[in-house]
Amino acid sequence: MSRSNLQLRRIRWFAAVSIGSAAAVSLVQAATVTWKTAVSGNWDDGSKWSTGAMPAAGDTVIINASGTYAVTVNVATSPGALTLDAATGTATLTVSAGSLTMNGPGTVGPGGHLRLDSGSLGGTGDITASRFTWSGGQIEGAGRLTFPAGAVVDVMDGGQHNLRDRTIVNGNYSALILV
Repeated sequence: MSRSNLQLRRIRWFAAVSIGSAAAVSLVQAATVTWKTAVSGNWDDGSKWSTGAMPAAGDTVIINASGTYAVTVNVATSPGALTLDAATGTATLTVSAGSLTMNGPGTVGPGGHLRLDSGSLGGTGDITASRFTWSGGQIEGAGRLTFPAGAVVDVMDGGQHNLRDRTIVNGNYSALILV
């Protein structure tokens, strides 16, 4: 075999291995991660999640166990999608010292309550919230924060509130855009 043929084979093998590696990486999919029981706890406590680890960036997160409890976002996290809605009771997701960056859809149903006490709520994903309390922190990002008809929204005194670049829609009829 000539030297040029050997080099050509090496190039083809390298290209095949490189393409195979890229294909393997692209097959990794986001997981669906569920809060296991109606017990309060921190987002970063892996023992509370169905996978045994806190959700990774891009994962679909479901918090829907029946009962009344709170999940506290105490780290920076960026789920690909979020559903917060207990069948009975209230599942509360509280963003405190951490940040919740939604780059996919977020839904807070009638059995859910999204609280922003400090930290930040951001990202490009749209969030629809039936119940929302804002006692401090920052709301930002290109996505919409929508309060459907009948939503309960509380903006509390005492904390610092910053709103940047996010559209807030109230009852599907009017929008408030602050930049």
